[in-house]
Amino acid sequence: MNVALLNCSILTTEGEFIYQNADLKTVKKIIGKAKQIVSAIGHQSTADILSKILDINVPMNRIQYKQEIGDVAIVFKLNGRPAEGKILSEKEIEDIGYSFGVLRKIDTKCYEDNCNNKGMFCFDCIRNPQLSDLYEK
Repeated sequence: MNVALLNCSILTTEGEFIYQNADLKTVKKIIGKAKQIVSAIGHQSTADILSKILDINVPMNRIQYKQEIGDVAIVFKLNGRPAEGKILSEKEIEDIGYSFGVLRKIDTKCYEDNCNNKGMFCFDCIRNPQLSDLYEK
C-alpha cells in the first residue's frame, strides 16, 4: 500500500473516503507496511516534528498530492488553529497539541454477485473497514 503524510484532512480528489482517528501506535504499524511513503508536508517544523514522532525521515514537500483508490493518507492534525500566516515552531506545535487520522479513498462499486447494484455505486455492500485491516494482512 502507498502511504501519504498530510498535515490536514483534505480530500485531494473526488470520490468516496473514510476518515478514522488513529493513535500513534496504529500510525506506526501502517507506515511499517507501506510500500512507498510520500510526504505532502508543506512546513519544515511540521516535517521535523513528524520525523521525531514517527522515527522516519519526513521531508518538507510542498506538493499537490492526489489520492487514489487504495492509498492511505496519515493525517497530522493540530488541536488548535494558529493565526493566519503563522509558521509554527516545533515547541508551538507541541504546545498546541496534535492528533492523527487515517484517510482512505475507497472503491464504492459493488462486486457482490447477488446484489442488484453490481458494477454501480452501492453503499449497501461496502463493509466497514477497520484500521487493523491495513497492517494485519
